[in-house]
Amino acid sequence: MRLVTRVVVVMGLLAAGARFAPAQTPPPPQGPPRTPPLLMTTTAFDDGGVIPNKYTGAATGTPVSPELKWSQVPPGTQSFVLF
Repeated sequence: MRLVTRVVVVMGLLAAGARFAPAQTPPPPQGPPRTPPLLMTTTAFDDGGVIPNKYTGAATGTPVSPELKWSQVPPGTQSFVLF
């Protein structure tokens, strides 16, 4: 008899579901709009590949600078530094 009473009570609570609000997740924080990242590309060698000795100076002792291209430069940028 106790099992039946508990089932009825639980069913009654479920039927009154309007009193129980589901948990809500907060909205993600809003920040300033993201700007695309600065990109530097070259056709001298493959991305993630081995840098040829020509560009490191390992072959001749005097490295040759590869051609670099910059895109998506943030407004106000005056110079670039590589290290």
